[in-house]
Amino acid sequence: MMNWCSTKWMATTLGCFAGGTALFVAGAYFSYVNIEPQRARILARDQLLKDYLSAYGNDTRSPPLQANTLGCITVLCKCSL
Repeated sequence: MMNWCSTKWMATTLGCFAGGTALFVAGAYFSYVNIEPQRARILARDQLLKDYLSAYGNDTRSPPLQANTLGCITVLCKCSL
């Protein structure tokens, strides 16, 4: 039997646990709610950049990233080998 655990102490512990759980759930909810606006903002920014580059006649299609090793340094570049 736990003599050191009073009713007041147990209520305080359960209250802190419930408060922490509520904060965790609220954070997860707001994170999920904000995903779509962030995604839309990123897609709009990408489209704006593509439109800006195409206005100057640059080709917006780029080759995939390739890893080039220069000594002990690995560099990712968009180069067509």
